[in-house]
Amino acid sequence: MSKPLACPLQPEIPRLAESAANRDVDAVGCNEAQLAHRRVEDRILHVDRRANQRWVERQVTEPIAASPAQLCELQSLGDPPLYPAYFSVARRSLFAGIISSVRQVQTCGAVILAVPLIGSSVNHAFQLVAPPMDDGSQGARMWEIIRDGGLMDWLAVGHMVLGVLLLIPRTRFAAGLAQLPITIGIVAFNVTMFPSGVVLALLMLAVNLAVVLRRADLQRLIAHSSG
Repeated sequence: MSKPLACPLQPEIPRLAESAANRDVDAVGCNEAQLAHRRVEDRILHVDRRANQRWVERQVTEPIAASPAQLCELQSLGDPPLYPAYFSVARRSLFAGIISSVRQVQTCGAVILAVPLIGSSVNHAFQLVAPPMDDGSQGARMWEIIRDGGLMDWLAVGHMVLGVLLLIPRTRFAAGLAQLPITIGIVAFNVTMFPSGVVLALLMLAVNLAVVLRRADLQRLIAHSSG
């Protein structure tokens, strides 16, 4: 925390005391000296308060809010004029933490969602891992038909494009929205035709929702649609 500004009247205290001593020591002189001394002390206290107030205002205007230790130090000052600014700093610190957490969740979700999409496209192109064996379910037979009929080539291209767009912050939200109905279809496919993949499909849906359920992005989308 920045040190309080030095009071410009501080050197005047000895001079005022000496001047009071040189005057006639009577009731009026003593009262005047005490009054002058009190005015100097009040001025010093006022400067200290203004220095603390300016520090608080600087913390409010900066993009990074005060740390919890600094907030506790502000609270311990016990100066009522500082309380409104103190609570303003606390609110900004809380909101900044929430916004940062939401952004981190969205970023992690986008990466987790993009990796299998890009990986499946690369695997389809280079045949690095053999496709799952037919377990006799309708879903496994359908996947075999998709691969043999050439539809998987187009799906691999779409997966690659969406995976790359998910990794780019500017297009992350749009890519997540484009992927969401596909993910819902994957969940429905696994529930009805390929039960062994239901858990992974639900995890994929949760990650996809983490990418798109960000309030700021949704508000921009609604505002753009309304306009």
